[in-house]
Amino acid sequence: MSLLPPCRLSLLAVLLAGAGAASAGPYEVGSTSTAQGVKFKSNVQRKHTASKDTWVLPKVGVGGPLSERLELTMGGGYGVVSRADGWTRGGLRDLSVGMKWRMRDEDDAHAALAIEPSLGLPIGDEAAGIGKGAYALELPLRASRRRGALRLTGEVSASRTFGRDEDQLGAGVLLEYFGGPAWSCGMELVADAPRTEPEAWHLRANVGAKRKFGPHVEWQALAGRTVENRRGQATTTFKLAYEYRF
Repeated sequence: MSLLPPCRLSLLAVLLAGAGAASAGPYEVGSTSTAQGVKFKSNVQRKHTASKDTWVLPKVGVGGPLSERLELTMGGGYGVVSRADGWTRGGLRDLSVGMKWRMRDEDDAHAALAIEPSLGLPIGDEAAGIGKGAYALELPLRASRRRGALRLTGEVSASRTFGRDEDQLGAGVLLEYFGGPAWSCGMELVADAPRTEPEAWHLRANVGAKRKFGPHVEWQALAGRTVENRRGQATTTFKLAYEYRF
């Protein structure tokens, strides 16, 4: 007799068969909720600066529950870097494996809390600037609170790139408006900086929207722009995502 119920075996098979990222919505700030069933997600993204365009074509992923409060996700994809001088190169992106723990549900006295550590596996093309070329650990902590049609989520994060001096600290806040059961929109401010040089921060603002079509399909979109970047060029970002929930 199997030690795992059939639904868990099916989830494990899906996760091992595919690679993808199951981030919450199109936003950089994640959510405090965990998946209630297996979901597949794919997105395309363009990041534009004065010197190059970086494309995600596409990023695909799967995620699903390990228990009522634990969610497992895997993510990867293909990227293209196109410089202003005409040089273009494509290659695999790094693979990420993450687990979200919903530490506390929201109630009258407390905000919801979640933590979502993830490990980046260096299978991407480092020479093209698509992969890191090193193992990377990310650790975001989130809190969220909903009042009526509004939900506010805050996030603080730390990332560690092993063997390199590229550690970063980050923070973000996301405000979402739910216009009904089928659609929502939101805006966020997100910043990050090197751990050893916190004054070199990059602050950006994003707006996004999500629209459900029936019980299984959801389309998501995001547009964003650098507010101030003290360590590089201004960035403009566009993202379109598709999610299917089984």
